[in-house]
Amino acid sequence: MKKENVKELATKLIMILISSFIFAIGIKLIVQPNKFLSGGVSGVTILLSRYISILTDKENLESLLYSILYIIFNIPILIFGYKKVGKQFILYSIVNIVTFSLFVSLIPQSWYYTFQLDEIDLLTSAILVGLLTGVSAVISLRNGFSLGGTDIISMYLSRVKGKGIGSYNFIMNCFILVAGGILFKDFPSLIYTIIYFFTNSLVINNLYIGHKKILIEIVTSKADDLIDRLMKETHHGCTIIDAVGAYSKKEKKILRLVVNSNQTRRICEIIKKIDKNSFTMLLDVKKVAGKFYIPPIK
Repeated sequence: MKKENVKELATKLIMILISSFIFAIGIKLIVQPNKFLSGGVSGVTILLSRYISILTDKENLESLLYSILYIIFNIPILIFGYKKVGKQFILYSIVNIVTFSLFVSLIPQSWYYTFQLDEIDLLTSAILVGLLTGVSAVISLRNGFSLGGTDIISMYLSRVKGKGIGSYNFIMNCFILVAGGILFKDFPSLIYTIIYFFTNSLVINNLYIGHKKILIEIVTSKADDLIDRLMKETHHGCTIIDAVGAYSKKEKKILRLVVNSNQTRRICEIIKKIDKNSFTMLLDVKKVAGKFYIPPIK
């Protein structure tokens, strides 16, 4: 295995540990003790595990059931993601899901009192868990995997429709709220859960911007070299406009191309390497109509 591949694998495994641990902390030490609901597959799992623990009068059973059911419910979604999103993305997501489930089982419930989380009011707890789970999701998505569940479906819809992942998550989570209201009739907890969902959605939409489009304009005297490299790297076409520099009076070219926001850093590196004297502008694009290449997820 090449040194670069080993480094990439090690980085992903470290990010998986961080992401799954943060998410497990939020679920085990905030969501479960405060009787909040959670989103997506995690929310469905909490509904069932909590309902079963109440029926059997065994409250300690909830975490164990959650860990087992979370893996089981993710199986059909992982199969969908393997076919529609990306094979490598799903394989790392499976590792993340298993790691998260282990953390939920292993993290002691006593930490809730050790870190005095029982003294935090419900509103603050709802905002805190929204921040934790949102950051966890962003770490996952930025590093090429997910927390499983509806994150995979949201990733697919975001790529097809071009909207934020957090928005799709919030919509799907509304169904969890309805089911939770019917089962438990604990409406104060539902209100705080909505705050948690909303905070989570804001964090993901503002920190993960892979769905956003950027218009790049490059004024250059080395157009041919740039065009070949950019099209090879990004697979995006570009428009070429003839131009003349007002100061230098020299003929130049303006290259215009629209790319995904997560490609901009690499493109700027290429531009600087090929033509350090070029002038580059990056502009936000609200909407793209027509054919637009969406790079596949590995």
